[in-house]
Parts: sequence; structure tokens; C-alpha cells
Amino acid sequence: MNRIKATEQPKEREPGIKWMEKFLSTSPNPVLLAGETGKVLYANRAGDNFLREWKIQVGDELPSFVRNIMGRVISQKIPEEFEIRAGSRIYLFSFHPLPDEGYVSLCGFDITAQKNKEKTLKNNEEKYRNVTEQTGQLILDYAVSKGTTDWAGAIEELTGYSEEIFRNFGMENFIEHVHPEDRKKVLEAYFNCMNYGGKYHEEYRFRRKDWGYFYVEGTWICLKDEAGSIYRVLGVLKDITERKLARDMFEKKEQKFRLVVEQTGQLFYEYNVKNNEIKWAGAVEKITGYRPEEVRKVGIAFWFEHVHPEDLEKVRKRRDECMRTGEQFRMDYRLRKKDEGYLYVEDQSLYQKNEEGSVYRVLGVVKDVTERRLILEKLEKSDERIRIIVEQTSQGIYDYDVFADRLRWEGAMELITGYSCKDPCLSSKKLWISRIHPEDRKKAADYFEEALKKGEKYQQEYRVERKDGTYIHVEVSGAFLKDEKGQAYRLLGIIKNVTEKKLLEEGMRKAEEIRKKEIHHRIKNNLQVISSLLDLQAGFFENEIVREAFRESQNRVISMALIHEELYRGTDVETLDFAAYLRKLASDLFESYTVGDGKIRLNVEVEERIYLCMDTAIPLGIIVNELVSNSLKHAFPEGGEGEIRIQLYGQGKARSKDSDVKWGSLEGGGMKKDKCCEKLWCTLDVSDNGSGFPEGLDLEKPDTLGLQLVKTLVEQIEGNIELRTNGGTKFSIGFGIHSHM
Repeated sequence: MNRIKATEQPKEREPGIKWMEKFLSTSPNPVLLAGETGKVLYANRAGDNFLREWKIQVGDELPSFVRNIMGRVISQKIPEEFEIRAGSRIYLFSFHPLPDEGYVSLCGFDITAQKNKEKTLKNNEEKYRNVTEQTGQLILDYAVSKGTTDWAGAIEELTGYSEEIFRNFGMENFIEHVHPEDRKKVLEAYFNCMNYGGKYHEEYRFRRKDWGYFYVEGTWICLKDEAGSIYRVLGVLKDITERKLARDMFEKKEQKFRLVVEQTGQLFYEYNVKNNEIKWAGAVEKITGYRPEEVRKVGIAFWFEHVHPEDLEKVRKRRDECMRTGEQFRMDYRLRKKDEGYLYVEDQSLYQKNEEGSVYRVLGVVKDVTERRLILEKLEKSDERIRIIVEQTSQGIYDYDVFADRLRWEGAMELITGYSCKDPCLSSKKLWISRIHPEDRKKAADYFEEALKKGEKYQQEYRVERKDGTYIHVEVSGAFLKDEKGQAYRLLGIIKNVTEKKLLEEGMRKAEEIRKKEIHHRIKNNLQVISSLLDLQAGFFENEIVREAFRESQNRVISMALIHEELYRGTDVETLDFAAYLRKLASDLFESYTVGDGKIRLNVEVEERIYLCMDTAIPLGIIVNELVSNSLKHAFPEGGEGEIRIQLYGQGKARSKDSDVKWGSLEGGGMKKDKCCEKLWCTLDVSDNGSGFPEGLDLEKPDTLGLQLVKTLVEQIEGNIELRTNGGTKFSIGFGIHSHM
């Protein structure tokens, strides 16, 4: 259809631009030419879709709404753009009047993705306004260059103004509503933000419509452009009146709290990182031996001086780590009292970060756990008996302290790993992970961290390196212990050598593979028997048509038998090297039709490393059988010469009849075996340069069994088929496969 009708052909093109016509005919964008009366003079291939949509063809008049647009364009002599829908796609058509040429050009561009994005953006904006209204906060967006301010959120709820009125508030209106006593500090913060950029955070009072004030917490950020100029201010205003009143009440109760905590027998502290000052409350003298006034202005160094020398390094290390990460600190250690005696203490603290992400304050509690430690020492003696029992089971047990990163082992660890339970290389999680096989290490570490966050039961298998350098398979399982807050602080579990079990599983896998190979071998033999029976039966008929039908059925059976033969001989019983299979199948077909005089040549161009499962390989094999057989029988008259070509290649992008969806891609020029990735789009071309198919052949309603079979099998593999008959015959079949990575 992409041609200009002879009766209304526009003026002859200059020879120098004929290449442009060729370019337009293959352009993915629709291009149409229409005469001033509205008749279609030309349509490229993409434009044919619109003609079919409108149920017209070249030489027919365009739909009335298109002719109306053309009328305006011609009369005004001004180009015009108009959106036109074709099925599920939307195109932006540009109408250009060319009066000297006697026609109007219509050039379309697919804007479906853009329209979808616009629709999504509109929906998101609506959702944004709905969500911000539910937050109970005011959202500010101030465009500096334009001087416009956009407000969103709980406007009427907080300010008493209607949305229509408050949305007209500029920065001056806003400042006027700040309490006079707070206005100066708000303006200073605002101008500092505008001059230097960055964030500002301030609490102040804001006036409602009814002239009543409420406390707000204002957070603004000033954004700079590439030139360093402030171009936008974003802010959030939150009603903190209740919090403000609660804070005042809290300060009054704080004094009462200090009196109460002294009776708990615990020491509470607040460490100001910037000033290096520690404030104490509670049982200060009971735990430290110092009176409160003696330790009123001490810093962190004073505390470290009282930590037992053997515990000091681990306390410092954990404290420094918490200062970097903001994690919770929890550790037992020995602390020296003023009278030189030591006691065991449990130190728990929270590290609070500011907006810049730096720790600025530490809140903690210290309690005397000396009695508990004495009980634990007795339990450790009891654990010795358990250790002896566990060793007899050829298993190891472990105890991991999450906060101290301390890993203790008991049981048959030397039998399992070659290392003693006290060996330093097994003393921490980091050191243990370093002994895991490199291929398993990341997965094992990630799994542990996920289990730690959830505090769930822990179990996994991986390979670990023994002291002699060999690797064994181990199964590690355990259970997390949690504190009062539900945070996991300890992991107890067992480890056992499961190498023999793994070897047994591998043996069973290989046995299953051998069983599948034997099945493929038997199926191949049975199909060959069927092929032989068809050959014998055909010998009883003299009618050549009947004999040919038997031979075609025999070739179909052989195409399936070849697949099972390749799977039997190959290393993979699940997928087939389709390149090798195609070469073998085509060669056997030529032999079947006794093509050996060299006049008809076979050219197989197949991309290597394309592996297909049986569900795809068998239908494709039968399709190739039908198309090649058809070429051998009909493409070349008696004694004719020519070529039959088979091409198979991956395109790296999966397509379907309904959409263009990108999937996986080829890696290294082909599809890798035994790996799993996304869907890969492949194309199979079977062509010949013979006499060609008769005109008027409808692939949707084929009149021969072979083509009916091809059409059905293409639909079975969810592919598509295209027939070209220019200078011969070419079938192009596109289909998607799941590659293996």
C-alpha cells in the first residue's frame, strides 16, 4: 500500500532526493500524503496501520475529522498538530500544507509513553495533595525567581483560612502572621538561608485567622542552582502546641524523676559530645564511690580511667564504632570504684544523631551486675559437662555476642574445621565469615544480617575452609535471644559437617540425570521405529500423493527423534543446542529428498549458544521441517538451481503482537547455558530464491496441511510469522525463549 496512486501522483521528485522516499517507506513513524480533496496519495509502511484502522486504502478519502483539519491547514496555510489514536497507541500528527506540490503531508510521532507519563504525573499530584492534607502539616514551595508561593496540606485545619485565600499568601503575608516576639529570629533564619543556602529549623508562634496563636516547628531548605543562586525554598510547618506544653510539663517532672531514680540502684548519665561533659543521676555514689559533686564536670576520659585495663580496649573500640554508626551500645565490663575495688557493670546507652548525621548526645544507664556474673561463672562450669557431651555427637556449639562481636565455640570444632575452639581465627563473626567459600560468602553474610534484624531462627548451609585448606559443607543453625526491647543481642546454635549428605545428594542428582537420558534414548528409539513403520507402510502404496503424505509424516517424526537424540548425547538433559540440531535436521531433509547434485544449495546461518527446552524445540523443529520440505518440493522446478537458507539469531529484545517489551539480552554473542535470565527474543528465517508462493496466499487461513501445521505451532510457542515473496519466498518467525544465565 505504500505507493503513490498513478492518477493523482504529485510532481516528479528530483533524483537527488529519491533516497528520502526509500527512507520514509521504512520509517517507524507514519507518513501520509493527501491531495487537497482529502484523497490518500501515499502511505509508508507505518502509515498503513492508520489506513487499516480507518478501513481505507490509497486512493480513498480520509475520515471527515482528518479532512476538516486539512481544510483549516490549507485555508490558513499554517501547519497544525493534532493527536490521533490508533488502537492503544496515541500519535501526534503534524499537518503541513504544500500548495505548490498540490498536497498536504501528515507526519506522525508515537507519544503514547509521554501521554501515559502526563496521566501518571497528574494522578501523582492529586495523590500528593491528598496525602499532605492527611499529615496535619503545611507544605511550602517558594519559587524565588517568580516570587510565587505554593501551599499544600492541612491549610484550613491549622490556619483557619480557606485554601483559596491561603494559597494567595506570599512570603510577606506569612511573616506578618508570625508572633511579633518571634518575628526577628524567623527573619534572621530566613535571610541566612537565602544568603548561604542549606537548612534552617526554628520553633515559633503563628497567628490563625481568629487571631489565636499556636506553636509551629518550621523546617526550610534553600536549593541552589548551578550558578550558586537560591532558586527554590521548600518548607514544612508542623503544629507542636501539644508537644510544647508537654515539654514544659516534662521539665517540671524531671526534678521529680531525679529523686526517684536515685532509689533504683542504677546510674543514669547524659554525655554531651560537643562539650565533653557527663551529667549524672541516680545511684552515683553507690556504683562509683564518688559523691555527685565530685563528678559533676568530668568528661569521657575520667570514665575510661576507671575501666579495667583488660576491658578498656574492647570498650573503647565499641564506643568508637557506636559514635560512627549511631548504634546502641551494650556491654558488660569491670569498673573501678573510688576505693580501688572492682565491680561488674552492665552499660547500655543510646547514641543520638543530629540532622547532619553526627552523634551529639549519649543517654545511658549503668547497673551493678556483679552478682549475676558470679552466677554465670557457676553456669560456665556446668557448661563444661555439656561441651563434653556435644563433642561425642561430632557437632560444635557456638555462642555469639552480637554487641561485642565475640564468638565462642565448644564441641567437636577441631574435628569439623581442624581448629581448636580457642583458636583466634574463629573468635569473631568477621573472622568466621572470612573462612567461608568466596562463592558462598556474600549470601551467607546477607542471610545472617537479615535474620539478625528479624530476630528469627537461623539456619543455612555453606562451604567453609578447614585448617588444611580443603572445603567442607556445614549446616549452621541457631536461635537469637532478645532483650526487653525485642532486640537480638545473642545467638546460640550448633554447627555440623554435612559433606557426606551433600555428596549423596549430588549422586542422586547424577542418577536422575542418567535416568532422564535413558528416557530420551528410549523415546528416540520408539520414534525411529514409528518412522520405519511409516516407511514400510508407504511401500504398499503406488499412489505418489499417498506416498508423499507418508514421507512428510515420517520427516515430522524424524525431526522429533533428532531432538531426543541430541538431548541423550548432550551434557544437559533439559535444554537443546538448537544450532547443532538445525544443521543435522536440514542435512537429513536434503538426504530424504535426494538432493545431492549440487544444484540446490543449503546455507545454514545459526547463532551459536542458543539453547531451547523441549516445549520450544519440538514445535520449531517441525516448523523447519515443513518449510524446508515445502521449498525442496515446490520452489525449484525439475532441474532448477537455487539456494535454501536457514537463519537463527537472537535480537536481545522480546516482542509480542501487542506490545514492545524489553527483556534480557545476549551475553558474549549468544545465550549462555545453565544460567537464568529474562526472556530473549529470537528470529528464525527460512527462505529460498525459487519461484515463490502464488499471490493471494492468506497465512491466517492456509489451505494446506503443512502451512496449517506451521501456523498452529507458531501460535503454540506464542510467536509470530511473516511471509515475504519478493524474489523468492521468506518465512520469518519470531519467538521468545527463557535464557539460562
